[in-house]
Amino acid sequence: MPLQDFPVDLMRCVLDVLAEPVPSAFRPKGCPLPRPALSSYAYQCAVNETINFALTCRRFFAIAAPVLDKLVLNAAVASQNIGYPLDPSVLQWAARNNKLDLARRLLALGVDPNWQRGSCEYFGGQYGACYTPLTIATRSDDADMTLLLLTHGATPGQHGAPVLHLAAQHGWIEVIEKLCELGTDINLGTPPASPDYRQRPVCSGGTNALFFALQSSTVGTFKRLLELGADVHAKDHINGGSLLHHLRGPDDAVMVEFAARLLHAGVEVNGKTSDGLTPLHTVAMWGLVDTARLLLEKGAECTAADELGDTPLHLAVRMGKHRVLPVLIQGGGSLEAKNHAGKTPIDEACSRWASGSTIRSTVEQILAASRKEM
Repeated sequence: MPLQDFPVDLMRCVLDVLAEPVPSAFRPKGCPLPRPALSSYAYQCAVNETINFALTCRRFFAIAAPVLDKLVLNAAVASQNIGYPLDPSVLQWAARNNKLDLARRLLALGVDPNWQRGSCEYFGGQYGACYTPLTIATRSDDADMTLLLLTHGATPGQHGAPVLHLAAQHGWIEVIEKLCELGTDINLGTPPASPDYRQRPVCSGGTNALFFALQSSTVGTFKRLLELGADVHAKDHINGGSLLHHLRGPDDAVMVEFAARLLHAGVEVNGKTSDGLTPLHTVAMWGLVDTARLLLEKGAECTAADELGDTPLHLAVRMGKHRVLPVLIQGGGSLEAKNHAGKTPIDEACSRWASGSTIRSTVEQILAASRKEM
């Protein structure tokens, strides 16, 4: 009878038997009894088949999950005795479920750290068996598992960039250093989009690892990447923006630190993206007051317009970032500047916040007060 046709009670009986400690006759060392190769082989086949079925069948996985660790360890012990190879998919399962000790044991037994299935069928409680254990570990936010796999011969893939970029995004400095030790180029860019989704970029923007460290505001990782030779002048492959264009997020103090480092390294303060945005445009949209002040001190042009004619002041008003308005106006921003639609920042305030006379009046008062501070 095929295993998938077993009644649930019989499945549980099979699991109970196979999850018991490995019989002494199957143990590779310190065995006082003869080691019958046929029985060992049959036992190993039974455990392997059960593990494989547990990982690929929805119905059976729910029953087998509580004892799957024991099954895998039993298979590992038996395989040492007869040299029957373990099913490499167990390493994928260990990586997905943060089973570090089990993964270490499997790798010591010679399980291939780069094995993957050819298709993305159901596996280990979810889909995704086509990923290597290394990809699974990085996408599971498991730094220790990622480092273990790299140490035992896992390769980052054709491009190498996804692992490096995810490590930078998570702040895994040890993983980054290990990748460099293995020869990964610290300036690898995000791979171009591919029909094969396993090779798609892990982020929609960003060229090298610095963009990902900046994206997650991991200052320590950013500093280490610079020490390892990451190119601070790299451009975003989406719109040609520099790292200064990626100064965004709620933490103004952290963005100021990033901006200071980038400006000190010589990144152009008035560089433009393909759609005409300067770093000050981005900072204004996020309402980063102190960062805007620093950019202006370093020569940022507050009157610069993007391809739609919008100045940083237009964008700050449009996004409702009122706290940054005085800084922009004091830095030279004009309330009378018109974009290509013929609208001034005041017009933007009136149209953007026209849901009621009170809101409109409030925004106009903010802009008027800002003008008086000039």
